[in-house]
Amino acid sequence: MTPPARMERRVLAAAYQTRQLPPLSADRPRRALPRRRAVPRRALASRRAFPRRLAVLAAAAGVAAAVALGITQQSAQHQLHQARATAIARVVTAPDAHVETARTSAGGSVTVVTSAALREAVVSSSGMASLTSSRVYQVWVMSPSGARSAGLMHGSSLLASAVRPGDRIGITVEPAGGTARPTTTPVAVLPV
Repeated sequence: MTPPARMERRVLAAAYQTRQLPPLSADRPRRALPRRRAVPRRALASRRAFPRRLAVLAAAAGVAAAVALGITQQSAQHQLHQARATAIARVVTAPDAHVETARTSAGGSVTVVTSAALREAVVSSSGMASLTSSRVYQVWVMSPSGARSAGLMHGSSLLASAVRPGDRIGITVEPAGGTARPTTTPVAVLPV
């Protein structure tokens, strides 16, 4: 008669959990096997539940950290937008603010408001053609020594810093992410 498969699994499981004794030699006397203490079922259930509880606690801590990070990032983003808006307002309302507007070859127009005292310029655009996701409008501060990037036009306005009288503001169409130097003919160039 063959034993049921369920019985074989239970016997093997019990064998894996039972501590094995070394083989007895002929010259060593036999000693009584230690009695196994019975572990209450409640204790076994508690031991099995601990890793699950630990995993639940770790998951809850991860969720709490993610929420805190999200709130912090949102707050920082709000502060950044607020600081940008304040800086733009400072240039636009400066007593020496100078305004230049020009049409672009990409349609629409560009306006540059410059404050020589602050050495900053606000570049705003409206009505310019939409670009594919692989292209972007990049703003440059152009001087006799070359062009340096002032940033990418993602919104309707951008703040350019360290501008001097005699510099020009140029806008080019560049690959997404921008470039270190202009690679295309500017769609607009305005004096500072």
